[in-house]
Amino acid sequence: MSEDAQKKSWWQKFWNPEPEEEKPRKDMNWSITGKVLAASFVIVTIVVIVLQKLLWPAEEWECRNNIMLLNKAAVKWNKGQLAQGIKTPYDVMTQKGLLVEDLTEPIAAPETPTKGKKAAIPNLGKSYIQAVLVEQAKLVPQDVATRILRKHKNDRNEEEEIHYYYLGEVAHSWDLYYTGLRVTRDLPDGPKAMNVACKCNAHEMNPETIELLGILILTGIASIFTWSFMGYSLPFKDEEEAPVEAPKA
Repeated sequence: MSEDAQKKSWWQKFWNPEPEEEKPRKDMNWSITGKVLAASFVIVTIVVIVLQKLLWPAEEWECRNNIMLLNKAAVKWNKGQLAQGIKTPYDVMTQKGLLVEDLTEPIAAPETPTKGKKAAIPNLGKSYIQAVLVEQAKLVPQDVATRILRKHKNDRNEEEEIHYYYLGEVAHSWDLYYTGLRVTRDLPDGPKAMNVACKCNAHEMNPETIELLGILILTGIASIFTWSFMGYSLPFKDEEEAPVEAPKA
């Protein structure tokens, strides 16, 4: 065969390749479905966690751990107050009541002054974390609270908290890493019952349910590619029916 004929033959094969023999497809079954889904879920979860560890700053990981700790402590404190029949927000004079918003904020003097002899206001100037969750409830260790409440110099050379924690409104009352709180907050337009959870104004965290939903979506995509690579056909894929010949007269 001449060189021109070889080139022409290669060119024809490149542009008009011969149809490959179709490989027989294997039917899906519950065993392989469960194994692929389980393996994909484990692998995707590990990859997501590794990427978070590599890409997230250490400060954000610390903030997430703080949020989990403070939310659990606030839930435990509020449940204890409700068990005593107390449903009003925290009162600085009686040192009883529900935590409804502030955590890092220093305790301020009550707006309505006390009558008669001027009474000393307990824990004035201390944060709710320090006064309530550390000293009263013993739910947060002192060394952890000191780390959470540490400050740094901002752009204006003023000292401010690195993390500012508070109880902010959420759409639902539960998540994988916290049990949400149901509180009534006094707003300018009147009292409002709402679900709240610990938040940080410096680092906005996605709820774990959203992260889990993303992992499940990636698991489904990875499983479909794996099944296809292994030669399995999905049960809802229609088979091409052969044309039916008309009966001969």
